[in-house]
Amino acid sequence: MRSELARLLARQYGVARHEDVSKPWILPNAARAGKMVQLFPGVYVEKQRRHEEHVRRVAALRYVNGRGALSHTTALAVWRIGWDEPPRAPIHATVPPPVRLPGAKGLVLHRHRGFGETLRRGGLTVVPLDEALVHSWPLLPDSQRAGVVISLITGHDLTAAAVTRRLAETPKLAGAAELRRVLRLLAAGCHSPLELWGALNVFTGPGMPPLLRQYPVAGYRLDLYAERERVAFELDGAKFHSGKVERERDLRRDATLAALGIQVVRFTYDRLMSEPDEVRRQVLAILAARRSR
Repeated sequence: MRSELARLLARQYGVARHEDVSKPWILPNAARAGKMVQLFPGVYVEKQRRHEEHVRRVAALRYVNGRGALSHTTALAVWRIGWDEPPRAPIHATVPPPVRLPGAKGLVLHRHRGFGETLRRGGLTVVPLDEALVHSWPLLPDSQRAGVVISLITGHDLTAAAVTRRLAETPKLAGAAELRRVLRLLAAGCHSPLELWGALNVFTGPGMPPLLRQYPVAGYRLDLYAERERVAFELDGAKFHSGKVERERDLRRDATLAALGIQVVRFTYDRLMSEPDEVRRQVLAILAARRSR
């Protein structure tokens, strides 16, 4: 029996169900011997591998036994889109409503009427990426939500329109209005978390004219452009604007735009984050001054 279990565990990443073995006492005996632990009801894993993320995900799929898929933030992590769950975070899986399984520590089961399409990713069964993103939205830390959405839409074969359609199928999602607004801004041209922050917190509201996003001029793309006033507002994140080479590049760009009659105004990441109200007042004053001329 020991060789039977060893062969089984070698094939299944150290995971086994009661149904996998020929005798019902094999897995409980291995657990009493300290070689295995019961991770979920009826699902055992090798003790030394119980904290491995891939093993935990395989165990969750064995628990739902082909009737569900990894979902929510677990699916995002499997898709490898720049989101890494904290160590030993609960595993999320979704099953159709008829499936009834007892709860388990470390596993969050969701029942979803629209559950249907699944995909294989890294040897695991997961929900589609747009579904994983929409259902993960309320679970993501506030400070990371926008970045996750941007990385998905700019770095993968996923569009804001596809996510919007999926969102329409999830009417009771917590924070849905905020996600819709983020998707609209991405569709309008926001390409970075900093641009998104500015669009949500600074360059909006009473008195602020419509601003063009990622507007092409003379081979450059302007973060925000007031066409009537001919003012370009650039949002300078530390990653792309802090070094000597980057500073020289920005000066050359600003000089080219000035020759075209476009005034360039730059705001740093620190200032946008610490003084959004003051930045907004200054933007409105600059635009008013340009219009008066």
